[in-house]
Amino acid sequence: MSSEYADYASSRTLLTRVASRQMWIATAHRHYRNANGLLEKLPSGISGVDAAAYLKRQLETLEAEAYRQAQSYPSHWWIFYLRQLSPTVFDCASRNYGRNRGYTERVSALSQKSDDRLPVTPAFGDSQMARSLRLAVTCIRVEEIVLALRCVNAGATLLPDSDNVFRLEMSERLRAALERYEDQLRLNDLKLGAARLGGVYLKRFEPNRDDWSRALVSLFMPELPITPDSLKEHPADELVPFVLNLIYINESLSDIPWEGVQSEAVHGLRLLCSLLRVAWIDLGVEAKVWRVLHEGGLTMHSSSILESYLARVCQEANEWGGSIFPSSITPITVEGALDFLTRLELGRTDRYWGPAIRAGKDFFCIDLTSVTLRIEALIAYVTAGGGSISGYRGKHWEERVQGAIDDTPWRPTGGARGLISKKLKAHGKVFTDVDAVGSRSDQLLIVSCKSWQLGTSLDMGEFAACRNKSKDVVKASLKLQEDLRMLRAHGADNGFDVASFAGMSGVLCITTPFLLTEEDELTIQRDAPDVSIMTLPELKSKLLGEELEMPDLQKWQEYARASYAIKDKRQQRQGRI
Repeated sequence: MSSEYADYASSRTLLTRVASRQMWIATAHRHYRNANGLLEKLPSGISGVDAAAYLKRQLETLEAEAYRQAQSYPSHWWIFYLRQLSPTVFDCASRNYGRNRGYTERVSALSQKSDDRLPVTPAFGDSQMARSLRLAVTCIRVEEIVLALRCVNAGATLLPDSDNVFRLEMSERLRAALERYEDQLRLNDLKLGAARLGGVYLKRFEPNRDDWSRALVSLFMPELPITPDSLKEHPADELVPFVLNLIYINESLSDIPWEGVQSEAVHGLRLLCSLLRVAWIDLGVEAKVWRVLHEGGLTMHSSSILESYLARVCQEANEWGGSIFPSSITPITVEGALDFLTRLELGRTDRYWGPAIRAGKDFFCIDLTSVTLRIEALIAYVTAGGGSISGYRGKHWEERVQGAIDDTPWRPTGGARGLISKKLKAHGKVFTDVDAVGSRSDQLLIVSCKSWQLGTSLDMGEFAACRNKSKDVVKASLKLQEDLRMLRAHGADNGFDVASFAGMSGVLCITTPFLLTEEDELTIQRDAPDVSIMTLPELKSKLLGEELEMPDLQKWQEYARASYAIKDKRQQRQGRI
């Protein structure tokens, strides 16, 4: 495959996404107005239980409308259309991009429409683009209501609004907490790879081969995919590293103690990982597959080979999977693979993103982005289930946090490094087990690592789930504050020279951010003044002395255009576009 053809296809992808963005700008207000027209008018301000009940009723209304709209096209057509849209449609510069896109794709997978009387290949003209934009806006409005529900449960008030039916009113303290929460959530998406596309086979190929002139797709990149060249030439780009954080399946799975994990979860992981392996093998030998992958993170195949394709996946799952997972698992069949890989449930993906495979009469899609997300969701699900596997998850998170600290000027040495994983005692009893440590000059940083999960109930802003998790954060913060006090008082008893450090502080490093109530924010500020609560991206930025910044959409677009040497419209008309 020539580099010239890759540039042409990249330009065409850009043109399609730009066209959808232009239509979105022209029609978004109308679609929002139509969605708001379905909501109950709010006669006066409400808060607490009343506000939550009101928002839940609006959710039911708009979710039903989104489901109705999804019946316009078959599921496997929808994913093709939605991946053609510009990421700006889903507000990719905002903090809620992953949810906006993920929920839209999940709803599209609920379509019951058959493709019996439809053309073999889905066209993507103005009509299809308009319906795709309408569905996206409806689903985004749903997610805005979910966010409002989360804020109401944290202490915000709902007030009537002539344009948007309701608006949120909150204290400056809660507003600041919300902004920080959303920033961390978005940066977790970008830098920790919440939706990354990759494969264990990537390292097998040389970057300069013609095969790699094709682009890799990342749904978190505005407008354009990333080329292998851009990955190679711009390794320090803040938006690129998470794409390089690919799934080394053998390494990441073989160390996990699978004994005792429920069989369905292990069964699902075997299938998803094997599907990803087979898909990436095909990318190495079938150059044509790159075209569709480049345009949306999908590979498409004729339905006539679905059974034989799944047979390959099953063979991989039973042979390779048998060497990774417990050998006692029942062999996987084609029927079982088809049933599991087309499901919507399991883990956080109950609400976000679609199935691994979407099948129709003429063709089926393998959604490599969804496969990757579901692998990560299942690993998170099973490693939060208690027992030895839960301990593995916690230890893995501690090692990841310490590794990040070691990449900064705060890498501990000497006695400070000796604190890592050390059980500290006072009067003969253990008062804490240090998870991670940082030190610089005469400053000591003690880090408590919490590998908590963001489940569907928290995603939906449910009152009990949000309040309980907020209390968990408070409890952990107060415990860390007490640990700092005990370390100052009893450090010498544990062979640690406390006097060599003029300052000592703590960080509660959590896997995913949580929105705290105003009351709990105040409690932490008052009773745990030496403790900060951060996700890993924020912690690393702080230790590097950098500002925690959201990506600049315009700057990235300019970089992407330069990477592809995009032609102007006159040149395109003279060429093959």
